[in-house]
Amino acid sequence: MLYLHQLKLLLDPTGSASPAVEYISPIPLRASDRKPLPDPQAQFFISSLNSLLASESNPKQALKTVSSYWTAAMEISDNIRQLNVAYPNDVIILNQQLRIKATVLVKELRSKMEVTFVIAGDRELTTGTEVRVVYGSVGESVVVRAIREWEGGWNEGVKAVVEACLKERRRGGRVVGVKG
Repeated sequence: MLYLHQLKLLLDPTGSASPAVEYISPIPLRASDRKPLPDPQAQFFISSLNSLLASESNPKQALKTVSSYWTAAMEISDNIRQLNVAYPNDVIILNQQLRIKATVLVKELRSKMEVTFVIAGDRELTTGTEVRVVYGSVGESVVVRAIREWEGGWNEGVKAVVEACLKERRRGGRVVGVKG
């Protein structure tokens, strides 16, 4: 069975075998069609989904799991794609986590920071963030606070972090220089 022309579902109607999923790279025919997932993302999402389905024997429940998981995975993929437009990023799989590290340069402050989004391969695709100031006068506490307060797309979140750093600097706030 095909799901959204992207996933090939292998289901046993009797429920005696665990379901399995394979990724089928879609061929975009129109500009509005979804782009295929890059290899690291496809590997991560498919292996995480298969590990979730390994304990599932009910085909109906397996379809619900695939639907909710794949919807969340596509939202994350869109966030990665939008983030990549504004900030160069690296996507790697490490310890059953998908790590997206965006390199952010703040020219006005002569600073560089790395904002890493961490995706766990659990049922909810739990996300977390890590921040590292590489060099410059950006206060790491300002960046961490702005990231914690942000809800929404990753690209907009990183832009909000940069704005918070500039605002803190303009206000005359105490910005700690970090050498790294």
